[in-house]
Amino acid sequence: MIKKALGILLSAMLIITSISAAAVSVSAAEGDPTFIVAGSNAEVFGAEWSPSLEDNLMTQKADGTYEKVYTGVAPQTELMLKVVEHPADGSAAIWHGDSTGNNLTFNVESTCDITVNYNPTTQEVTVTGSGVNFEIHPSFDHIYAVGGGSADVPSFLHGIAWDPAAPENEMTEVSDGIYEITFEGVPENMGYEIKFAAGSWTNNWGGSFVGTGIETAADYNGANIVFDVEEDDSTVVARLDLSEFDYNAKTGAKFTITINDEVMSTDPVEDANLKFKNYSLSLASNIEMNFNVNASVLEGFTDPYVVVNCAGEETTLTDYTTSNGVYTFKFNKIYPQLMGENVTAVLHAKQGIVDHYSAPYTRSVKGYCNNMLKYDHNTFAKFHTLLINLLNYGAQAQTYIGYKTNELANKDLTAEQQSWALTDVGTLNNVRNYKAEEIDNPTVTFSSASLSLGSTVGVSIQFTTPDVENTKIVATVRGTSYEFTSEDFVAGSSGKQKLVFNNLLANDMRETVSFKAYVNDELASNTATYSIESYVSNHTNDGNNLANLLNAMYLYGEAAKAYAG
Repeated sequence: MIKKALGILLSAMLIITSISAAAVSVSAAEGDPTFIVAGSNAEVFGAEWSPSLEDNLMTQKADGTYEKVYTGVAPQTELMLKVVEHPADGSAAIWHGDSTGNNLTFNVESTCDITVNYNPTTQEVTVTGSGVNFEIHPSFDHIYAVGGGSADVPSFLHGIAWDPAAPENEMTEVSDGIYEITFEGVPENMGYEIKFAAGSWTNNWGGSFVGTGIETAADYNGANIVFDVEEDDSTVVARLDLSEFDYNAKTGAKFTITINDEVMSTDPVEDANLKFKNYSLSLASNIEMNFNVNASVLEGFTDPYVVVNCAGEETTLTDYTTSNGVYTFKFNKIYPQLMGENVTAVLHAKQGIVDHYSAPYTRSVKGYCNNMLKYDHNTFAKFHTLLINLLNYGAQAQTYIGYKTNELANKDLTAEQQSWALTDVGTLNNVRNYKAEEIDNPTVTFSSASLSLGSTVGVSIQFTTPDVENTKIVATVRGTSYEFTSEDFVAGSSGKQKLVFNNLLANDMRETVSFKAYVNDELASNTATYSIESYVSNHTNDGNNLANLLNAMYLYGEAAKAYAG
């Protein structure tokens, strides 16, 4: 039986468009790069952060990875290293660190051999050793402000340039893990630069300034923080919050730059510059409403997204495609009974961390269809037929589930427009056969088939198998085969397994889908066949709302097939 929680949609092969580091030379065999370990401790690595010390040259192993072993390494705290790749062509060296690009940092808790391994395929660096421990919880006793100080501006950073341990710029720990420093009498200037360091460049934090007084993520080994001071004799307070910093993940630090005690508002702002170009419909695996935005509208903004409200349900669209200078956000939760519902979209994008949003943009499938029906029918006859049958399908879905039946999707169609619709389903064939092709001693048995009416129309088939985990179902339609494994199966009735096959287009209404089961890649079932047409043929003459719905669905598919040619 078809569930009353109806969300029926067929696919159509059409799109309805709207009208409207310096290079270091290291010897190598021709064509082969070399890899050298560079680290923070001269006792272990022979020099601090030397990218070309031959003693740290890694050896290639039989599996193609590279290895360097350091024997008898004494206990160390916060030992750091990277692997430096030297291309054979002499181009610039490439430094490889952890998954975030930072140094691999670890403690050596007992004397041991340390093995550094590099995989050039995955670009992964690993360090192993019996005394190696990557769980590091450093305490930063001293934090310094460091940046583009100048003797000409002694009030900012005391005129000191890029010294990560200048005593004059040591920050005060105002509470546990939170450090602060104040600069008075700072002159007007565009482009002050600042970072924070723990007494050296080994541990430092930067980031992106988004506004005065706004707490922002501080990036470990991040970019310089650049900000403007718009008035002379200003007060600049710089704060670094390490209270939630996770050293192993290198995340959780935050910074704030406050100028003259001003805190910029972060309240959302309605922005008249944000607006949609137009919208269109796509009849693919779902009814999709495409919201289009000119790329020029989003210049200067980041993180665009669209919030859509349909029938009281809110959906946020963060994914989009771009083509010919247009961003397209696709909304595909328009079930047939919702064709007459208004779909309201609001475009959002950020400037810094402030969310800007557009005025509401309201459209509907019904409105789109009615607008398209105004164009010359002689020119758009097949298109108009498709639209009429689409609206009729929506109206029958409403009637079947009792949804807003006083406002049916086809309510506004004239008698002449209705005359353009397909009305005769013709002769329907039933190809249901669980033994279309037989094999000897099948162990998997197909036993029932029906339609699955959700956001798409699919064929649902149930089967029994002695080995669910190693069973594979192959469904074939239009000469194309699709494979499904146990991860795709759901529980059926009476202990059976069920597969829902949703790879059908509107012009596949009459297409036969064949199903075969394999266990451990050996054919294990007879071939079963079924089609959407088979289901409709069993109900089209029932004379009830279900029959009317199925007829309208089938005719919509036939109209789509005719339009697609």
